[in-house]
Amino acid sequence: MGAIFEIPLKSATPQKLHVSLGATDFTLWLTWNTQANGGAGLWMLQIGDTNETILVSGIPLVTGSNLLAQFHYLGIPGSLVCQGAGDPDSPPAWADLGVGSHLFWVGP
Repeated sequence: MGAIFEIPLKSATPQKLHVSLGATDFTLWLTWNTQANGGAGLWMLQIGDTNETILVSGIPLVTGSNLLAQFHYLGIPGSLVCQGAGDPDSPPAWADLGVGSHLFWVGP
């Protein structure tokens, strides 16, 4: 297993971050979608380049899988993994993102 980096997130607020994943810089946007997850809401991820051009959008922050698995063509090395609060398999809620629930980049 390679390096593990926790993406620094805040709870209860949409956010934009500039992060390095491997040797490449990206822009991440996280927004809350109240229509997802049966109306309970779900955090969604967009990934862009350093110029903030969106490369992929609409990635739900679900647990138990590599969020980048189907986007290997973007050339992002490693994996993005979300872990829920309390139960590692529960998706992050509005108020626990970055507090109890976390997003990790795991290098190759």
